[in-house]
Amino acid sequence: MNPLEFIVAVAFEINPLLFPIWVTGLVYLFVSKETKLHRWAGIFWLVVMGILVFTGSAKSYYANPSFPVLIATGALAIERLVDRGKKWRWVPPVTVVYTVIALLIAMPFAVPVLPVQDYISFARKTGMNLETGEQNEQGVLPQFFADRFGWEKLAQKTAAVYQALPDSDKTDCVIFTTNYGRAASLEYYTEEYDLPPVICGHNSYWHWGPGDYNGKVMIVVDNQGQERLGEFFEETEEKGRTNHPLSMPYEQNVHIYVCRNLREPLKAIWPILKIFI
Repeated sequence: MNPLEFIVAVAFEINPLLFPIWVTGLVYLFVSKETKLHRWAGIFWLVVMGILVFTGSAKSYYANPSFPVLIATGALAIERLVDRGKKWRWVPPVTVVYTVIALLIAMPFAVPVLPVQDYISFARKTGMNLETGEQNEQGVLPQFFADRFGWEKLAQKTAAVYQALPDSDKTDCVIFTTNYGRAASLEYYTEEYDLPPVICGHNSYWHWGPGDYNGKVMIVVDNQGQERLGEFFEETEEKGRTNHPLSMPYEQNVHIYVCRNLREPLKAIWPILKIFI
């Protein structure tokens, strides 16, 4: 995103209706004697935002943790208006009501409180289309909502593949996937569906390593085809696919393979399985 697009995206992340409050807080940090000892917070905020705005690759939600300080300071500044006389006493209660209304309007874009079709209708009527900063194709729902669908179905189908294995294979079996969302969801349902351990090469999962698994039998959950897997395994066989119309496009048509006999030790190939995104 260019600087202007990034600033607009940040405003939507925080809730554009809260703009008057946090801007008041930022100004108050620099002009009030009361906040003189805390002026460094305002300086830090400007420096961090400057870095994010001009780096060209930051995502809008990176700025989220910096705003509570400004919102709290803005609330303090508004509260201090009461000390200036009776004519300002209406400001704090009006601000509270305004803030509650602003939060209620924005709530469906932060928490999935509406059914899917109601959310889609609400988003169209308000004209708000949240951008995630991701470069992947978007689905009918924004990522924060779409990523709530399809995981249990994936676990069920993966469990069915695992349960169909001979008992001798189950002893050595481990699930591998190149996506931390799939890995975490499968781990979440491990006890409910009696799934084997999960390893993954994506982000922090890669740091946790491959364990002591020998690669004799692996269930690979991925979008890649068998030809790619054939570079690593002597035997690959597709056993199922999973799909959900409301999930992100890249979480649709996910393949479930049973792969046998890694051509090299798992620990030896682990470095090339690293995916940092």
